[in-house]
Amino acid sequence: MELKRYPLAANNFIFGVSNFFVLPLPSTWELVRGPFDPEVDRQARRGDVSWVQEGRAMYLLMHRGYRATVELQIDVRPRPTPLPLPSNTTGWTHDQIPIGGHLAEYVIGERLQGWWARKRVRMLRTAFYCDVLGRGIGIELLAEGGEEAHLREVHRALSQLQCH
Repeated sequence: MELKRYPLAANNFIFGVSNFFVLPLPSTWELVRGPFDPEVDRQARRGDVSWVQEGRAMYLLMHRGYRATVELQIDVRPRPTPLPLPSNTTGWTHDQIPIGGHLAEYVIGERLQGWWARKRVRMLRTAFYCDVLGRGIGIELLAEGGEEAHLREVHRALSQLQCH
């Protein structure tokens, strides 16, 4: 599977440019800016590269061949962050996968989303601790319409993620 690499970063007038990580995606996927600007509360330097130590971001992943959109949410904290498990885990899969050289836990399943017009979405959450930079990274992928195959395709590519 050919991967295209997207550096996910935030530009801050105080900190300058800080990287969340470099996201690998299959060549059939494109990264689109989300509805909100990425936020950085703290950053750390490693060599001449600045990395987000605490912050959050949201992006959209668009599949070129199918009309599929996956929402990508990122949460970085300066400590290990446990994987947030959904309240009702019936029918959910819980496992581990290597991401960026670290062992990550993940859950995948279906949940209802929305206030009034609730709809079913497939959700994949994963979390790991990067001991090199001392930060916990949480990633959430949401896909409408039960597109589990799309979530798993993106999830497999995460093993090549560069977090330091």
